Amino acid sequence: MFARGVISNGAQFEQYRVQLETALHSAKAAQDAIRFIQKFAADTPYEIGEVMTAFITAKNQGIDPFNGAMTDIGDKASSVGRSFEDVALAVGDAMRAQWERLLDLGIVGSTHGSKVALQYFDRNGKQVSKSVAKDATKIRDTLLGIFRESSGGGMARQSKTLLGIWSNLTDKVTNFEVSVANKGIFDRVKGRLQEVLDWADRLEKEGKLDAWAQRASDEMTKLFDRADRFVREVDWKAVADGVGSITSALVTTVEWIGKATKAWGELNRIGAGIDKRAGFDNTGNSIESKIWSALTWDPFDAMMSGPSKSTPAPQPAKPRPAIPNRRGVWERALQNAPSASSPLMKPARMQVDIHLKGDGAKGAQVQKISTPGHVTASVSRSVSRGPAMGGAA
Repeated sequence: MFARGVISNGAQFEQYRVQLETALHSAKAAQDAIRFIQKFAADTPYEIGEVMTAFITAKNQGIDPFNGAMTDIGDKASSVGRSFEDVALAVGDAMRAQWERLLDLGIVGSTHGSKVALQYFDRNGKQVSKSVAKDATKIRDTLLGIFRESSGGGMARQSKTLLGIWSNLTDKVTNFEVSVANKGIFDRVKGRLQEVLDWADRLEKEGKLDAWAQRASDEMTKLFDRADRFVREVDWKAVADGVGSITSALVTTVEWIGKATKAWGELNRIGAGIDKRAGFDNTGNSIESKIWSALTWDPFDAMMSGPSKSTPAPQPAKPRPAIPNRRGVWERALQNAPSASSPLMKPARMQVDIHLKGDGAKGAQVQKISTPGHVTASVSRSVSRGPAMGGAA
């Protein structure tokens, strides 16, 4: 940012210097004018660029920017909210008996033969009229006097405002960047750019730039032809139909997802109501626990597991965590279902009667299993005969 400001402001002031040399017909006078403009901008609410433009405009209009003319013009501009350049142009027009721009400054000019009349309101609101000879110098001096009388000190008051302070600070930064540029870096950058320009001129004279241009044009032509062929050969109707089908499928999928989500929420709500009415709670005495025990107890597996001395006595079912919804009920049931190896399901020693029925030759079938506790289960299990049992089982 700072480096860019150094180079850009250095380049801008170089342009100003050329303009001032043309207007003042002297390099020394141009340098003196630049120093005057920098100081003037630093002491007023106007930035360097505005002051520079107004200075050159005033000079071209036949107004001497020095000797207080810039101060009078600046005071009037700050009091009426016009730009510095606008006021300088208004004075230049009036010197040629052109009065339209003066109206924006609150001054009415008119021509009466060899005389001109200038009417305005002073600081007290009293209308004043001044008549002077129709001479450019006299009109200029009279107008500058009116500016001084009606708006003197306007720039000084504006400079004390926030915007005026900011403008002065900006001018300080600009002046510093220009000072840095003038210490050598600007000339170095300018010299290198000149070398690049000389190199480009040499390539142009040798015809290399033209050859590069032809090569670039050929490559761009190839790219264009490929793009044109692609556009012509593609079946855009099929592409549009495919895109339409994909879009339709996506819309249908989104609709079904929405319906499924809504249905799942409704199912959970209904299931929660059923759980509440059925007495599903967090204790081992709940209807849920009783139903699960009835559904999962397998007497044959209990019999086959046999007694174990190390097996602890059956313990009451521990309370399970709260079940938030019906899906949670069944998922938890499937994960935590009792098994034959669970301490809760390992029975004590008991007597079991097995009733068999068979043809005695090929096989037998278990008809009933009973225990003294009157637990009876009807089963259907085939048992093959084997030589180890003498053909009896």
